[in-house]
Amino acid sequence: MKTKLLIIFLFYSVVLSAQFLYFKETDDKNDKTHLLKKSNNFLQLSAPEEGFKLFQSNVFQFQSNEVNFYTELVSDKIGAFRVSLGSHINSAKENTVEKQTIASLLNGGGNGVLNATTIVGYYKSSWGTFCLALNPKLGFQLPALGSLSNEATFNFQLGGQMYIDIFGGNDKLKLFSIISAYEIVGSKDLYENLDIENKPFFLSQLNFGIIVKNQWRIMASCPLASTYDKFVRQPVSVGTQIIID
Repeated sequence: MKTKLLIIFLFYSVVLSAQFLYFKETDDKNDKTHLLKKSNNFLQLSAPEEGFKLFQSNVFQFQSNEVNFYTELVSDKIGAFRVSLGSHINSAKENTVEKQTIASLLNGGGNGVLNATTIVGYYKSSWGTFCLALNPKLGFQLPALGSLSNEATFNFQLGGQMYIDIFGGNDKLKLFSIISAYEIVGSKDLYENLDIENKPFFLSQLNFGIIVKNQWRIMASCPLASTYDKFVRQPVSVGTQIIID
């Protein structure tokens, strides 16, 4: 029931945010440029103006017995989308195929992840920012890159993120939260590694913390809801994200 309510909430949020689709701050009153031109304010949530980047976003997540690291190897702007290729590394000392697979889905999607992101709703006021982003992902878990599974697996995640921040007068320090929600479908071996039914499942997460000078995030992450309790029972992780311009 909670999963259905969250899906309905995100759906109507996207519909209601359509009025913000072309909103943009500008000195030129006649400038009708699409909101993607403002994208650098949202870091990984949209297409960058500069285009091609190497290692732009790097995330470290810490738990009591493991460290998760996700990095964007390359990113670029293709049409209305910001497209990136990233990788996830898990350093747990005592690990199983199931635990590693859960960690990969909670931290990007695999040891190889192709992301495509575009903003579908945006609003900025004198006190903060609201943003909705569509973010489909294609993830791979490959034995050659450290997967404990004997077979390569893949997953496709269709969903997005809702971003809210509150900032001070100088815009150098912000409080932020991101709610992400995805419907996930994968290969047969993915379901076997997770020990779940061979059908799509739902997963959402909450990230919150502070942003310093639009380049450094200190944050906590926790699962919100899922079709399966094994995802929700995962501990809260704390970490940092570094954005390299």
